[in-house]
Amino acid sequence: MTRDQRIVAIGAASGVAAMVAAFAVIYRLWPIDRSLVDPAHRLAYALQLDAFAALPLLVAVIVVGNNRFLSMAATGYLNVGIIAFALWTIVQPH
Repeated sequence: MTRDQRIVAIGAASGVAAMVAAFAVIYRLWPIDRSLVDPAHRLAYALQLDAFAALPLLVAVIVVGNNRFLSMAATGYLNVGIIAFALWTIVQPH
């Protein structure tokens, strides 16, 4: 396993561990509503929980999107610089 692969594996494992820990903590702290007797109330409650569960995913997508948008790979400046340098070396007067 290369160094980069180890970094990715450690990051993925720590992310999974953090999500499991967060799930356990939220499960213990989330209030239980005893009045959920009919299916309509249970579905409404489940939709509220789904909206809450989607927030970490939304934050992760925003963070990754911002990092990709602001990186040199997305802007192409690195590639433009290499191409410009290659053209400059070809056409420069000797």
